[in-house]
Amino acid sequence: MTFNDFLINWLAGKGFTVGNVNDRLIAYFNSLGFDGNLNDLWIEFLEGEGFTTGTLNDRLIAWAASLGYTGNLNDALAELFENE
Repeated sequence: MTFNDFLINWLAGKGFTVGNVNDRLIAYFNSLGFDGNLNDLWIEFLEGEGFTTGTLNDRLIAWAASLGYTGNLNDALAELFENE
């Protein structure tokens, strides 16, 4: 399975079943009270998690690592969304 497959399954488990992966992510972030385009939504979410510096990819890999997931960005996020 790919990162997107794990993410789609994770989002479906949270009740977000309509649209493609980006549509579901936007709906998820909107449900948390965030608004904007997808990159801005990720940044806002990650800032709330304490990751306030670096590029979006830097913040994503740091977030995944803080939860114990390592490797390249796709591998770390795939494992995170498979297991969380």
